[in-house]
Amino acid sequence: MSRWGLDAMLAVQLRTAWRTIAGWVLGIVAGMVVTVTALRGTYGTPEEIAAYARTVGTGPAIRMLNGNVAGIDSFGGIVANEFGFIASFALPVMGIALVCRLTRREEEAGRLELLLASPISRHAPLTGALVITVAAALATAAGCAVVMIAEGVAGRSAVAYALAIAALVIVFAGLAAVAAQVFEHTRAAWGAALAAAVAAYVVRGVGAARETPLVWASPMGWFDEVRAMGEPRWWPLAISLAAATALFATAFALAARRDLGSSMLPVRRAPARASRLLVRPFGLAVHERRGAIAGWAGAAVVVMAMYGLLARQVVEALRDNPTLRELRGIGADVGVDQALAMFALVLAMVMSGAAVQLAGGWRRAEDDGQVEIELAGRGSRVRWLGVQAVVVAAGLLVIGFAGALSLGVSVAVSMGDAGIVARTLVACAAYVPAAAVMLGLCVAAFGLAPRLQTAVWGLFAAAVVVGYLGPGIGLASWVVRLSPFAAVGKVPSEPLARGGAAALVAAAVVLTAAGIAGFRRRDVPTG
Repeated sequence: MSRWGLDAMLAVQLRTAWRTIAGWVLGIVAGMVVTVTALRGTYGTPEEIAAYARTVGTGPAIRMLNGNVAGIDSFGGIVANEFGFIASFALPVMGIALVCRLTRREEEAGRLELLLASPISRHAPLTGALVITVAAALATAAGCAVVMIAEGVAGRSAVAYALAIAALVIVFAGLAAVAAQVFEHTRAAWGAALAAAVAAYVVRGVGAARETPLVWASPMGWFDEVRAMGEPRWWPLAISLAAATALFATAFALAARRDLGSSMLPVRRAPARASRLLVRPFGLAVHERRGAIAGWAGAAVVVMAMYGLLARQVVEALRDNPTLRELRGIGADVGVDQALAMFALVLAMVMSGAAVQLAGGWRRAEDDGQVEIELAGRGSRVRWLGVQAVVVAAGLLVIGFAGALSLGVSVAVSMGDAGIVARTLVACAAYVPAAAVMLGLCVAAFGLAPRLQTAVWGLFAAAVVVGYLGPGIGLASWVVRLSPFAAVGKVPSEPLARGGAAALVAAAVVLTAAGIAGFRRRDVPTG
């Protein structure tokens, strides 16, 4: 290893990115812990498991969202079904995030050029990134397996499911590795890989709902076809590993054919003169974030359309299954408003995730020296961070409106009621303060303790777990209300909790002000 400098490369990558790596591993394992704990208390008897299998596990709506889960008439099958939502999004994003962080981001910043000036092979950075990501995937899988076995899931099924988790992460790591060679900028590689993840989710969902071979066209379909909680099949894992190997080989081949700092896809030449918009802080901030905002908006449109078109089936499932209503914290009187509240909550989580990801670009820009350059002019620090926060906030409104409109139209089609569109827009607007708090946390972290900005992802994950699963796992109502996603109530099935919404807005303002004040006083850049 030392001959190629891979050991030195691994040491550097682990030293600079260990917090991110640990955050992903621990976050997903923690999600499994919460899921299994909640379900063990809710589905503790054979009768409750059988009721779940009859009413939830057989519906096309659930298959569309979570895939075709085997062994749904067992506790392990219920775990796989309920964890499926987390797995469908978190696992691909984990593979994409780690590879982009360790390859294209470092190359774009110019740090890889410095490292490769020493006796290190030009393939060492990509090799190290893939080795670390594979190791993180296996660590995540091991943690999830231990949790499932500890809660009574059969060992063979738990191991098969854990290996499927690792395989899914590794496939998307390979996809991100290829994207990092094709595109010159980190945000473009991220966007392309995320678009592929959304497409894979949609393809798997359509194939599972219609029970067609289309599921085999998606890596998420291969994940399901392991059938871990039924009679495990090991050969679909071979498909995932073969695809990952092919993607790895393609990435190495592309890396060998391009110059360091360049990309396979030619970058469009910029005009000789910048527009008036780009020479102003607001225009530059919009230019930097427009691609990510468009990507998040597109993802919100697709996901919300899928949910909305299944609204009728979701309402029927809630009516037929008291245990499912208890898990979701829904009363006996079930109608379309209860389904709308669930969907609006998911959209709020998408908006909040977008806030954390978009604001994360500030720290990257500081590390890369871009913030110093922008502050070298006559603009103040307060203006710079204020403009950045305003642009991200406007982007969240665009993402929320696009998702809400898509949801409203699709629910109206499903239920045959055009009046639902306006009600959906109002319901989704009620959750905007929750996303505003997440943005405020990002501003506060960037201004006061930039090294801890990645910890906001942990706070976001905790808020999601408490707000979404809190009622089902028996948390006290006051604890659930601590989550921004629960503080506004379950609109439109319940009236807006005005006090909670006002508290969220006030918290967002205070956090933002604290972050801007801290940014005025700290060093730029800071370690």
